[in-house]
Amino acid sequence: MTSELSLIPIYGKSAGRYHLKVWTEAVGNVGIPFFMILDKGAEREAKQLIKNKVLRYGDNLFILKRGSIEDYYPLDKLIEAIKSEYSLEIQEEEKKEIGESPRAERIEKFLKRKGKDPSGWKVRIGRKVAELMTEDEIDEEIKRIFERIATKLRIGL
Repeated sequence: MTSELSLIPIYGKSAGRYHLKVWTEAVGNVGIPFFMILDKGAEREAKQLIKNKVLRYGDNLFILKRGSIEDYYPLDKLIEAIKSEYSLEIQEEEKKEIGESPRAERIEKFLKRKGKDPSGWKVRIGRKVAELMTEDEIDEEIKRIFERIATKLRIGL
């Protein structure tokens, strides 16, 4: 039996809020195993679903400790991805600014300042960073999350 894993960006705060209830109900109604890796900013919205036992920390819910996924990207790969995807030159001061947390806010402001449309940037940059990274560059927290998910999926097969 083969299984497929899909990563679906839910466009959290950029879409106004995280819509966690809608997503959990949708996948729950279909009856497929689901896992959520959320930015730290979604923790408050996730609390009701945790209380209702729809989401469980460390089981099907993982909240990033640093903030957002962009805070885990190796800075050199992030800069390379932005340059490549948006055909931009980035000065040393701008690199430092982009590298500061919260990176997501800094990247969006940077793109706007450079006259680039920031819509969809998270997926676009995320894909490019993933292509550029080696396995050794994946942060330990992210590796542990994926290992937990892989273990859960193997048990359920």
